[in-house]
Amino acid sequence: MIEERRAAGLLSLLLVALIPPLELGVMAVPLVAGLGFAALAIRYRDQDPLLFIIVFASAFLVLGALLKELLTWPWHLLIPLMIAAIAARIWRSEARLSLGWRSGDANARLWLAAFAISILATVALVTWAELSQPNLETYRAMVPRGNLLVLISAALGFALLNATMEELIWRGGIQSWLVGHTSIRLAIFIQALSFGALHWAGFPSGWSGVALATIYGVMLGWLRHATGGLAAPIVAHILADLTIFLLVLGSS
Repeated sequence: MIEERRAAGLLSLLLVALIPPLELGVMAVPLVAGLGFAALAIRYRDQDPLLFIIVFASAFLVLGALLKELLTWPWHLLIPLMIAAIAARIWRSEARLSLGWRSGDANARLWLAAFAISILATVALVTWAELSQPNLETYRAMVPRGNLLVLISAALGFALLNATMEELIWRGGIQSWLVGHTSIRLAIFIQALSFGALHWAGFPSGWSGVALATIYGVMLGWLRHATGGLAAPIVAHILADLTIFLLVLGSS
């Protein structure tokens, strides 16, 4: 039974990862699956913490994607963080979530790797924007009007907040939960797949955006594993988000 429940949990998270959040009709499938498996996870949380961790993550990722349409960025990203914190507080110790929110220890070689990942991400973002010519009106509307100091503050604020919150959720939360119960390769792959899927309507967007974000998620997941913390992935992510801000600004 335990192995069957583990397979069900993995299937639940993969549904979230493989079915991009296009609209409520499409999201109904992973939503029902995620919530159904979450109910099973609560019922069997003491027998199999892995099931609890995986399906709970799938449920709040789906809900977070749905609520994104109702709440303005970045507040919807707080939802999975709040749910994770509450769950870690109220459930028994053997089923508690290990959030893994540590800074880590990166040597010079790993910081160089973080910089290289940032460069690759920047090149990929610029190339994608040039080839796909996306409609950036929604993003441009979020850029404040003002002098250079206002724009610099907005760019840094966006990059710091978005990068930190996304790293806390995917590399600090989901990957850390999975790595103690499955192989590191599978843990990195699953978190990267779900990270990529939720960029369907992001920047970059569409199927190409999902693919690019998934590859990026794999690189950040490796960096988190190699350094044992989130400092290096957050720095690498910040530089990529700054590139996004500049691309949006340059399109206006």
